[in-house]
Amino acid sequence: MVAVGATPSPDRVVDTVARRQHGVVTRRQAVAAGLTDAMIRHRLVSGAWVGLDPSVYALASHPFTWRRQAMALALSVDGSVASGRTAAALHGIDGFRPGPLEVTAPPGRNERARLGRVRRSAFAEGTLVDGIPCLTVAHAVLSLAGRLPAGELDGLVDKVLAAKLVRFDELVDRFVAFAAGRRPGTRSLRRALELRGGGYVPPSSALERHLYRLLDRPGLPPYERQPALPWWPNGPERVDALVTLGRLIIEGDGRRWHTRVQDFAADRSRDQLAAVHGFLVLRFTWFQLTSTPSACDEILRNTLRHRGWPAR
Repeated sequence: MVAVGATPSPDRVVDTVARRQHGVVTRRQAVAAGLTDAMIRHRLVSGAWVGLDPSVYALASHPFTWRRQAMALALSVDGSVASGRTAAALHGIDGFRPGPLEVTAPPGRNERARLGRVRRSAFAEGTLVDGIPCLTVAHAVLSLAGRLPAGELDGLVDKVLAAKLVRFDELVDRFVAFAAGRRPGTRSLRRALELRGGGYVPPSSALERHLYRLLDRPGLPPYERQPALPWWPNGPERVDALVTLGRLIIEGDGRRWHTRVQDFAADRSRDQLAAVHGFLVLRFTWFQLTSTPSACDEILRNTLRHRGWPAR
């Protein structure tokens, strides 16, 4: 028992740290607690500690677990987080069990670790899972996108969404940055997300920004932003953009994935009403505007040309 006000012994400090880290402690932490190199060697030789890595030790008084090894690997590589299947297992994603360990660390020297594989990437967003540094669910999915067959990747996306481990908009946001780097798995993951969410975008302002960026390109006709419905000028409803000369309504399609059926029906009804009044509605999804803006530009110009622009 430690007297009130007394300084705890180095071993007690180390044990407290290890309890938060699944029974492991780093050399740096041990030294900070007051242990010398000789004292550390003595604990290793006596079997009180187990050397998992030159810089990470396990306390023999704590049980061996897969999580202990995952924590030790993350601590053995500076700035690393559990990734790939290891991250998926830590997050409890159905179908991913504890197995060979993997971490992702910032770009740098290609060092190896005794306990598992080390990958290097600047595109890694971390969190803590049971105290273990780990990729977020969204980034765990991204880290597996280039390694899983298309069918398994589809299943993974379904699982994380159904279990509410990640929001669809969060997954889409991270994917946009992921796709910009042309990383392996981009095409398969884009397909998986488009099948489930089509045109979802979190804030409407972001979708509009990309839409207006398209419409502001040189050589396109003038347009109005957020005008009332042309056939109901005093009504409350608005459209994203109106090209009066081409009788063309252009919308950013921002339907949320979980309400897409209801929104789809409402959109189609309004499109049909526009057709009755001689207007064509052209819709661009979030994925189209952010991933293939040049294709959107071509579609828009061809549509305008068929509707008489430029005016003769």
